[in-house]
Amino acid sequence: MKATKEQIKTGKELAGNYGFKRIWVNKKGEFFSNENYCANSVSSKKDEYAEVPLTVVVDEEKGTNDLETAKEVIAHIEVAATADAVEAILKAEKEGKNRVTVIEAADKKLKSLTEKGSK
Repeated sequence: MKATKEQIKTGKELAGNYGFKRIWVNKKGEFFSNENYCANSVSSKKDEYAEVPLTVVVDEEKGTNDLETAKEVIAHIEVAATADAVEAILKAEKEGKNRVTVIEAADKKLKSLTEKGSK
């Protein structure tokens, strides 16, 4: 099974709201922060659940994934847990599409992460 765009969006929101590093979804649309629980919910059938991708796919030649809209990349930025993750997205964006809205969102998130780190 492959997570749908809507499931990916929901998974990213859950990760951001609850600080999860990984999220899985089953064919019934139920989300789990533990792969074993997700697998057990569908009798351990691997084709009936999937891990939700929470990070931006970065193409070394094209920058941020050309299939991602600015809104989708910003959603990745908003749930990023570390400054390194945001910086990787920012670098790829600047080398790729170089969208002002994405760069502003990354700068804002970096500032937020830096303030949290100094407290």
